[in-house]
Formats: sequence, structure tokens, C-alpha cells
Amino acid sequence: MRELIRFERSLSTPATVCPRPAKRGEDKGEGPRPASVAAALLLSFFAVAGCRDKRAPTERNFARGLNDYLAVQGDLCLGLEKDRWPIDVWPGSWAAHDRNALQMPVLQKLGLVSASDATVESPSGAPTRVPVHRYQLTDAGRAATRTRPGLAGNPGIEDLCVAKLTLDTVKSWKVVDRGAGPKSAIVHYTYHADPVPWINDPDARRVFPMVDRVIRGAGSAELEEGFTLTAEGWVANELVPPAPPVARAP
Repeated sequence: MRELIRFERSLSTPATVCPRPAKRGEDKGEGPRPASVAAALLLSFFAVAGCRDKRAPTERNFARGLNDYLAVQGDLCLGLEKDRWPIDVWPGSWAAHDRNALQMPVLQKLGLVSASDATVESPSGAPTRVPVHRYQLTDAGRAATRTRPGLAGNPGIEDLCVAKLTLDTVKSWKVVDRGAGPKSAIVHYTYHADPVPWINDPDARRVFPMVDRVIRGAGSAELEEGFTLTAEGWVANELVPPAPPVARAP
């Protein structure tokens, strides 16, 4: 999932759906002539076959791939990984509109972090120590952390997460076939967002503007995800297993 949200409607290939049988009671009209029936059945056969082909670029197949992707990577997090704590806010950080100086007091108000005074060595290299505000996660903050699975064989990352995204609708896609290598596709979709209660605090929305945009955009804003065609069908690029290393000749 790209962090950049596409609010404008994509102009790529519009989404299509697989045909459905007529519901009971629907008016089927006079019906086609016998010669047309065979052609219609043949077209229907190929359409249904395409729907059942997991490698076909269809709405159903991309929806399946997006559901798999969001089940693993659908956590909306703040980028406050475990190895960043404790977080020190230096004198002058507020005047410089430093991110931590703006966000940490809000998280403290919400009970997710605690603050204490500390002194650290001056970043200028001078043999002096300067006072800082030091922020640590509280028990409530640690309970709000999630382990985001690592990609490409990397270990997972613990982060402070605020919402879970799930698929709403596949809107459009564009398949790219460069000849060499597997086919790829760019898929645009809308999503649902299930936020934790504390992120609805107005101050939290103010100091985390990207999170605010994503949550407000649920059901209308479009995200995009890259896909690769594999033997198992269309798989989000981040979930494609890394290629095995090429063995060198002795």
C-alpha cells in the first residue's frame, strides 16, 4: 500500500465483473434466436472460464490479492518503531515545529506516553549537557503497538498502530506486459478504516495529518497497489517471495 492517497479517479482500465445468471422472476424477454443462442452460450463459457482462471486480470482476482495483502499489511501506523524509544525533545524543538515536539505532548495527554526530564550530551560536540523532555511508552501505549510483518525476509517491526484497513471496492487496474519477466499490474481501490478510539481525538488528528487523511478518505479515496502475476495468481508486490540467489559457478 502506498502512503500517497489518490483522491482523483483513475483513468486506467475500468473494473469489470463476472457475469451472473438471471434471478428468478426476472423478465428475460423474447430471447435470442436459436442461432444466437449457441454464440451466447459460447461467449458465456469463455466469460465464466475467465472468472475461474486465477491468473486472469479480473476484479475477483485482484480483490482476492488485495484481501490477502491487507490482512498482512493493512495496519495504519504512526512510524514510531520500538527502536526509536525513548524519544527526546530538545530545547527549541517547539519553535522549529519538530514532529516529536508536536506529537509527543498529544500522546501524553491521551495516556500513551509518559514524560520526564533528562540531560544528554550536547549534539554540537561541546563538553556540556543539555536538558531534554524524554518520552516513554506507557502500559497503554505498549498495548497499542502491533508487530507489522517484515517484507522480503526482514524481521517484523513493532509500531504504534491506529487503524486497520480492509478492502472496499476494486476500482480499476492497468496491466503491464514488458515481454521479459512476469506481467505486472497497478490496481486502484477504495478501503474501509476501523480506527482505535483515541485517534478520533481532535488533537491527535491535527498532529498526525496523514492518518487523518486516510481515515477521512475511507470509502472514497483511492489507494494503489502493485501486483505481480505468479503461478498462484496475482500477488501484491510486497508479498512476492524474494527470488533465490543465483548459484555462482565454481
